[in-house]
Amino acid sequence: MSSASGPALRTLAFGDLEPSVWGVAWFPEPGQPGFVAIGTARSSATREATLTADDESGEWRLHGDGVELTASPGDAPLVGAGDDFDQLCRVRGSVDIVDPVGGSEQREVDCLGRRAVHAATDRLDRFESIRDVSAWFDDSHGLAVVALRPRKSRGQESDHVTAAALEPETTPPVTDPRMSTVYAADGHPLRVGLELWLGEDEDEQFPRRASGETVGVAATGHTGLFDVSAQFVHWRGRAGDGGGVYLLARRG
Repeated sequence: MSSASGPALRTLAFGDLEPSVWGVAWFPEPGQPGFVAIGTARSSATREATLTADDESGEWRLHGDGVELTASPGDAPLVGAGDDFDQLCRVRGSVDIVDPVGGSEQREVDCLGRRAVHAATDRLDRFESIRDVSAWFDDSHGLAVVALRPRKSRGQESDHVTAAALEPETTPPVTDPRMSTVYAADGHPLRVGLELWLGEDEDEQFPRRASGETVGVAATGHTGLFDVSAQFVHWRGRAGDGGGVYLLARRG
């Protein structure tokens, strides 16, 4: 088993549409603790964990205080190549949930998710903020977007955006990814829209669209250079309703 916390940004997000439990593990920097959030409709908490990859089985394993999870490849094909990819997955295991009025309980996890490696993000100190957005509608349909905002930029027009349509058949690459977010007064996302145009020939391009609303309690923490918040998202798209996570990291 090899470490899954090398020089590339790694994300593992998971949760049910009715989120009895949801979570996201975000490992932006080698040798640094990651942001690991576990939430429910009523509460959320962050903790440290390690992420390892089993090269033989293709599984990822997340281990930490009250967190024991395994992410296995899903039915949709991996989108990307080598050390840079997005993929739907099935996440199983158990997590400890802290009740907001006191006490804790262990809950079993068996749900859909998305895992990703972005090898081109080995210099995150160049960026002011990062948005890492996941959506899954069933075990073979999902969407993923990562938006990197350079330091000293004036707005989203400067963002470096990459995206993937996760589907059972091989699809053309996303050549024109668009994401819009409506924020609350405290800076947390409320609503988000995705419009991902696939195909390189402008005359033959076609979109994948989804709209979502954040639900439940945001999880907040700090890792490396960034203050991080994450929320579960209820998505609506061409494949029906789905779940996902919106992660927002800002330089602290």
